[in-house]
Amino acid sequence: MHFSTFPPKTGEWQALFSPKTLERGRILMGRDAVELLERNPTLLLGRVQGSEHQPYQVLLRSSGTYTCSCPSDVQPCKHVAALLFYAESHFEAGATTSENWLENLDPIQAKILLLELAQDPLVRGKLVQKAHTVHPGAWDALSAFLGVLERGDNIEYESELAEAAFEELENLPSAEKRIQSAILIDLLENFEMQDEGYDPHDDNGEGYWEDLAGEWRSRAEGILGSALLEAGDVDGALEFLLPRVPGEPDLWPRALDAALKHPQGRQKLEAMLDSPQWDRGYRKGQNITLRRDLIRHFDGPTAYERELRAHLDTSSDYLELFNFLLEEGRKTEALDLASAGVRTFGGKGNQYSDNTVWMRVMPGDAVGQMLDTLRIERRSFEWERVAFRRTPSLELYHSFKNYPEFELAREELLRDPMLDGVLLELLLDDRDLPALERFIQKHPTPKFALKVKAHFPEACKVIFKRATLELVQQGNRTAYAQGARWAGEYLALEPGEVGQNWLRDLLEHNKRRSALLDEFKALRKLL
Repeated sequence: MHFSTFPPKTGEWQALFSPKTLERGRILMGRDAVELLERNPTLLLGRVQGSEHQPYQVLLRSSGTYTCSCPSDVQPCKHVAALLFYAESHFEAGATTSENWLENLDPIQAKILLLELAQDPLVRGKLVQKAHTVHPGAWDALSAFLGVLERGDNIEYESELAEAAFEELENLPSAEKRIQSAILIDLLENFEMQDEGYDPHDDNGEGYWEDLAGEWRSRAEGILGSALLEAGDVDGALEFLLPRVPGEPDLWPRALDAALKHPQGRQKLEAMLDSPQWDRGYRKGQNITLRRDLIRHFDGPTAYERELRAHLDTSSDYLELFNFLLEEGRKTEALDLASAGVRTFGGKGNQYSDNTVWMRVMPGDAVGQMLDTLRIERRSFEWERVAFRRTPSLELYHSFKNYPEFELAREELLRDPMLDGVLLELLLDDRDLPALERFIQKHPTPKFALKVKAHFPEACKVIFKRATLELVQQGNRTAYAQGARWAGEYLALEPGEVGQNWLRDLLEHNKRRSALLDEFKALRKLL
């Protein structure tokens, strides 16, 4: 709702409260529990002393929206009512400003107030300025970083400053760390870049600064969670961290640390993992990984291993158990498991996940990691062959071509259509001219012809001529430039009168295409 006058008259707001809440608000106002900090045509800001030692911070806008720092489930609460009663009874006092009050405010209180009212930009700007005066110059990087965020500067060039700021933040005393990290979180949540010269389509890509802000916010949230834990506030740490884990899994280790210190920690973690936020895309895979981590820390390594062995469904599952066995010093078992995993999934190509749940959160290519270990610890033709088929290269080809089994496997390998990009290099390395001739007949492209023109000049002449004519027909400068290149390759193989006549006919036929003549000017000198 939007009030017709502000502060509003009694008739406009009392209907928003229950009779009991109104009465309690009136009692608070009568006890002098209300302190009015600011009143202007759009905002009421005050403090109301409730049941806690520190007063609650209450903010009311002319739009009818409000905030109160109290934990009451009854909204709007008695503290909002008390502020409205006070503002109405002191209406004749006119406008009130918080400037003088802020000038005399203790810096620590300024920060506490900032955390409670940080969602209101009008208040936040004043409080952030005051909060930075606690120890001037003591944390240069952190202060500078906060300033960058407040001004909306381009943060894409501030990674070095951010690293220094986070290092300072981590080393602050626990109480100050909580306050400063909360300020940093708020600034990052509300950050919008104000750099007029920013080009969102530069090399960094559109929205790169948003990725940075999100990354830094997650890091600051982790620090705040740890600071709460350092202060012994396990409940507060869990309450802060758990709702954020589904969107920011990097916070999981800190949430797990807090849960291990809480009597209902396991139940709280399981409730978070059961929430609907995990029902889509990659979060399903994350959920599986975090549940296993929960079992490992609460039930021990035996239960964790049993859980892994019961669900060896993907290459990522094999890799997780493989790494666990290595950590436990069970190297032979780990290598046996890796062998089974690579045999099961190694033929699926070079991919990051074969998981039915997209992108199980594991580091890199699961098969590739196990395969790398096997190639070192159990060197054999089998693993060299798998590695070659997954990522074919001349180097890998050399690594296993001297095995006795190679001759029997070579023909099958070279028939693999996935190898076309590398096959030519392998055939050249082997000096296998019959296979090279079959290859160039199957793939008559100028790119491949460049590699074999010394061996099959007649076949390559045809390829270069055809490629030139196809490009010329496209009728644009880029195609003409590429066509001139292949025409030059043809003329290098046919340097005499035959080649010159062909070029002369081509230019005569396209003499009205000035762009083509321009791109072919170097070749025209040959005539």
